[in-house]
Amino acid sequence: MSLDASEFYRALMKFAPETREQGQVSAYLIGNEAKGLRITIEELAPFCPGGLIVLPQCRITLKFHGVGTRERETILARFDRTYFRGGG
Repeated sequence: MSLDASEFYRALMKFAPETREQGQVSAYLIGNEAKGLRITIEELAPFCPGGLIVLPQCRITLKFHGVGTRERETILARFDRTYFRGGG
């Protein structure tokens, strides 16, 4: 994703205000260990297309546990809407 950790955290609080880990950390748990979603974030080197602009980058990993297919699709759709960034 083209954002930094603080931007990710701000959007995460809109996506899941009940997130158990608070503040900027490298992993967040939504739900619990039996049924939920673990989100990990890894900051990467900035992307510089053509050297004119510098874009922050993060690798985001979503790992579901105890969540059915339909519920997973619903969560992913909500995640996509939360982190959608239009341009133009």
